Amino acid sequence: MKKRSAFVVACAAAMLLVLAAPAFAARAADTGVPYGWLLQLRGIKAKRTIPNYKYHAWQADPKVKATVVDDNKTADDPSDDLTYSGVALWRLVGRIDGGRVDRFDRKLATTAPGYTVVIEGVDGFTVRYTSLEVATLKNALVVADMVNGEPLALGTASIKNDVAGWKPNWPLKLVSSDASIFGNRKPSGVQRISIEPVVTQQSPF
Repeated sequence: MKKRSAFVVACAAAMLLVLAAPAFAARAADTGVPYGWLLQLRGIKAKRTIPNYKYHAWQADPKVKATVVDDNKTADDPSDDLTYSGVALWRLVGRIDGGRVDRFDRKLATTAPGYTVVIEGVDGFTVRYTSLEVATLKNALVVADMVNGEPLALGTASIKNDVAGWKPNWPLKLVSSDASIFGNRKPSGVQRISIEPVVTQQSPF
């Protein structure tokens, strides 16, 4: 039974590597990270790709770096708090929102109908935010690459009824310090951020 369980876990890990293939890049130059990754940004017109070393350098800028604390569901116990750091989602959206180059167009984001921001993980799981939410939450909504000063762990394997499962965590995780953002609205294993236009229904008359 132990051999079977070990085999199933190994299969789960292999499955992640297949699913995460688009996020992998060449071997990273920065030490301590076995492989690099790419964050894909896809706007209606603009397309960008940010490699991990550029992302690390960008978020290291004190003017850019955003930090949020996750109380790990125990607000009364600070000992298990997780401190995430990365780049605020609005900054990433600003690179592909179609406005001024590399600057978030707040007017476009907050004026109806706005647009939809889609965050996709390496496992295909997607979460959608309105552009108004992104503009309102600002630095409280962060795409993190570090937790407690260390790179994110790869993920967690599990077995339920002899079925292998994998919950990715790496390379990026969307986190928030806003109490209204919880559960599956904070996806892990983020590899792509896209913008979609809001489809408005036209009157038949």
